[in-house]
Amino acid sequence: LPADPVRLIVFLSILFTGFFPGALIYLGAALVIPMNPGASTNSTYRREDSEVSDSELKAEYERLKRKVEKMESEILNKERDWDSRFKNGGA
Repeated sequence: LPADPVRLIVFLSILFTGFFPGALIYLGAALVIPMNPGASTNSTYRREDSEVSDSELKAEYERLKRKVEKMESEILNKERDWDSRFKNGGA
């Protein structure tokens, strides 16, 4: 969630529950939740300003396409397996 809606929710909870419980929850969450979770360095996404060649994009596209096709075939095989089990009455 973006910070502004969370702050609004916390403000309203402090307003309606009284200062102490809401403020205590907010301070506890501030200690537990990292400051900027979106800035992790091990992101799987490329930076927008990095330049990628057409051949690299095409290779990435083909790799993702094969991955999706593999997942689709696994799902369809499982569906066929369950269909045959229901038609044959089990096992």
